[in-house]
Amino acid sequence: MGLCLTGNRLVLRSLELRDCAEMVRILADPAISYWVPILPFPYTASDAKGFFNLLQDNPHRQVWAITLKEEFIGLIEEYPNFGFWLDPAFWGQGLISEAADLVLKKYFSDPQASPLLASVRLQNQRSMRVLAKNGFAPNGPPVASYSKALRQSVPLQPMALTPD
Repeated sequence: MGLCLTGNRLVLRSLELRDCAEMVRILADPAISYWVPILPFPYTASDAKGFFNLLQDNPHRQVWAITLKEEFIGLIEEYPNFGFWLDPAFWGQGLISEAADLVLKKYFSDPQASPLLASVRLQNQRSMRVLAKNGFAPNGPPVASYSKALRQSVPLQPMALTPD
């Protein structure tokens, strides 16, 4: 196991092949793909394995498994685009805020860190609050992006966080 980031309740670690089954189970809930345009719905074992392989082939892409008491409950991507999703059973508990704080502190501990980019559906007020709480600000006007799950274009707000 590689580097882990440890918070008060969470441990963030590298995504492991064994996490793919839990990804499929969690992403079977359409509430996540509704908010995250890049996710197909339904999310299949093939999708999860393809994502895992993509990460293995691209070592510069930093994605963390979010675990609570060793249980996989979501993902947070640090670079190249900051983003996250969490099992809806754990929404509203401040866990994404804790995970974001861990990842952002690690990312910006590098004095050469470049601005971090994110995008969020305009209607996704929960994720907007997490991003704003962590210092992200709008970075231009909303843009249209195709939602794989909804099979239509949805408005995204580009966001950016710059080093202090």
